[in-house]
Amino acid sequence: MDLKGSREILSNVRYLQNIRPIDPEEIEEYISGSVGVDLIRSEIRDNAFQLGLVERFDGKFTPVSEDPIDPRVVEVLKIPEKYSARLEDILREKYGKEWQLGESGEIIRERIRGIKKDYYEGRGVEYDEENALAYAAYHFPGYYVAIQHILNKISEGGLLKRKLRILDVGAGIGGPALGISDYIPENALVEYNAVEPSQAADILQILMEERGANVHLNIHRETAEKFEPSGVYDIVLFANVISELENPISVVNKYSKFVSKTGAMILVAPADKNTAIELREVERAISSNMNIYVPAISLWSGQVPCSECWSFEVMPDIEIPSFQEKIDRGGQRKGEFVNIDVQVAYSILRWDSQTLFRHPGDISRCVKLSDIGTRIGKRVDIIVVKLSQDLSEGQNSLFLVGDGSEKIDNYIVIVKETPQNRVMAEAEYGRIVLIRDVLVLWNEDETSYNLIVDKETTVQQGLKGSGRDESSDTN
Repeated sequence: MDLKGSREILSNVRYLQNIRPIDPEEIEEYISGSVGVDLIRSEIRDNAFQLGLVERFDGKFTPVSEDPIDPRVVEVLKIPEKYSARLEDILREKYGKEWQLGESGEIIRERIRGIKKDYYEGRGVEYDEENALAYAAYHFPGYYVAIQHILNKISEGGLLKRKLRILDVGAGIGGPALGISDYIPENALVEYNAVEPSQAADILQILMEERGANVHLNIHRETAEKFEPSGVYDIVLFANVISELENPISVVNKYSKFVSKTGAMILVAPADKNTAIELREVERAISSNMNIYVPAISLWSGQVPCSECWSFEVMPDIEIPSFQEKIDRGGQRKGEFVNIDVQVAYSILRWDSQTLFRHPGDISRCVKLSDIGTRIGKRVDIIVVKLSQDLSEGQNSLFLVGDGSEKIDNYIVIVKETPQNRVMAEAEYGRIVLIRDVLVLWNEDETSYNLIVDKETTVQQGLKGSGRDESSDTN
């Protein structure tokens, strides 16, 4: 279609879009010459995000609502069968009908082993076609589920827009991209910009063919260091790529400047110790400018934590995808190629002062964790964020906590659970808790503080719902 025809179509669309639903058949009546309904529909789709139009099930287009997506919690326990089937199609196209057997099956298994080994030993992974396929077979399901769980945190605060411009840096094979596409309701409008230089982008492109009509995909085959963003984005995502960047703090800081004033920067990393701690290091560097929305909220202004903070969230296991079952059957050790544990470290940062949780009451008597070493052997009040699930192995419940001032790790140890302190064990990951009369002890073996919760201790849970955390103003 020539430029004149395009302008004529878009001019008519702009005129009608706030009057009635846009019907490509009606637009055809106003166009000079013979263009055809299909070309008109295609032109509208190509410009839908700029026009602010969503495509309905009947093929007509209407303006996207300015209201945010209704707060909700989505729980996903498996990947949709259509993605399993499509990934198996890709594997068949590469290796043949019985891709999981014989030499091809062993190639996939060896590639998975190699990726896991390189990743855990801190070496970079080159994503050629075979590595990208192996990576997809092992990691795609977990990353698809994890990003939806993380999006729940933004949605619960009522902060997820219905029109979203997203930048996915290091998009890989598209696990997070598909997770986000499926999370967003059909009447939302998304411009999805995926930055991925490797052959993993080929798999992403194929899998994203299953996306909804109102998710508009752009793939940029450049590295994170070389890509130059344009404009601002409602979500900038770094999912499972921070450890592969040569200078992650510098790169993430560069992209933070392109997060809109009401948008979010999302950082995600595997839960293993090195990558999870590295994410916290990046988070802390970026939080000198941006505000942590969840989970490691800073509760004291002017404080910077420097503890190790191996913090991650454990989410429900997912069902084993059919392609992982097939790969695993040929392995020597059952379960070696099944990856259904969804455990990730993550951070959501914003330019405004919004936090998902707020403190529950008067904290004037609370001691900062940076000063907790001066209270050993004494009982104190503290206000902290729960930063782990139960870390004990059947003994006294154990939880990592922080308040944004800690210099070394601090652990809550529940030696006597009562109705007055039970909320500590029940509180979700990232929740703020106010703990009164906790006993401070030094743990020489672990070089950390043990904060003992017993029959004298009471625990109050923080409030949920996006808003300014007033405790951040406390000195």
